[in-house]
Amino acid sequence: MNISEINYKRINTNNELNRLVDLMNVCFHKQVNVKYFQWKYFNNPAGKAIAFEAIYQQKTIAFYGVIPEKYTVDGKNYRVFQSVDTMTHPDFQKKGLFVILAQLTYAEIIKEYNSYFLIGFPGSQSYQGFIKKLSWKSTFIGSYIFTNKLFFYPIFFIKKKYSVVFKQLQKNDETIPRYFSNTLQNEASIFKTISPELLYWKVFDNPIKKYNIVGIFENEKTIGMFIYLIDAKNTCEITWLHFLDEQKYFKHSHTLIDYLFKTTNKKFIYTWRPQNSQRLKLLRNLGFIYNPLKKGPFSAAFPFITKSHTTIFEVDWNQNNIDFQPIMLD
Repeated sequence: MNISEINYKRINTNNELNRLVDLMNVCFHKQVNVKYFQWKYFNNPAGKAIAFEAIYQQKTIAFYGVIPEKYTVDGKNYRVFQSVDTMTHPDFQKKGLFVILAQLTYAEIIKEYNSYFLIGFPGSQSYQGFIKKLSWKSTFIGSYIFTNKLFFYPIFFIKKKYSVVFKQLQKNDETIPRYFSNTLQNEASIFKTISPELLYWKVFDNPIKKYNIVGIFENEKTIGMFIYLIDAKNTCEITWLHFLDEQKYFKHSHTLIDYLFKTTNKKFIYTWRPQNSQRLKLLRNLGFIYNPLKKGPFSAAFPFITKSHTTIFEVDWNQNNIDFQPIMLD
């Protein structure tokens, strides 16, 4: 192969997405269709993806892109880009395509927005490339925390119970925009900005993952909301959890876990290990544990990496400052 015969092209329209279907299958053994890419890259309420493909003999052999997201940092709103779907066909690896496509993408962000801040959750194959070749920073290593009925219920039965009601919400439910009409408090200084538009896109319009969103009511008032997912391993992930009052986490979380066990009938409930020490202590007190080994259930660790083109993001993205929940991953 003559590398000069490779063309690099930005993906701008839906007509170009069909070329990614086979590449996704080859690289990740993931069966998706054009509607998936259209949803992810062009329907995102935060904005369209900035992405490039490498084309050889009319075939897409590599892809790199980022999608915009809204974050709140120290009380201010920012646009952040998440690195997504790094793919190189096995027959064309180790030819520098990943780096070329990434650099084209970053240059395009500068062209459109003048600066950028990037976040990513790379797989094991791409991690070293991000760090060594593209100068990303490994901020910290994420992990899972989980419980099962054997661990949870002996604790639950001695906990004081409070009267709350859980209600599965639909896209047209007025509870969602009404909840977000409140100013959502967050103990963390850095968190993904959640909005009704984001939930409509990520939860209800998602063509791959079947999320559920639940409102939490006390005295007929909405006091909290959470999202859960039954994943490919048939376990239950708490994707996002929020209460309007921080103290409600400590008052009602055990009732929420009981609701999930009874509603889903799954053996395990898990989430990302909280970086906030108080939230972590709460879950541990409810029977949540983490697997410190390199094998076995929920043993996988995943790096959270960042890259900045501007000093505006010279903030500490460490584990104590960020509301680290699975909803961050797109």
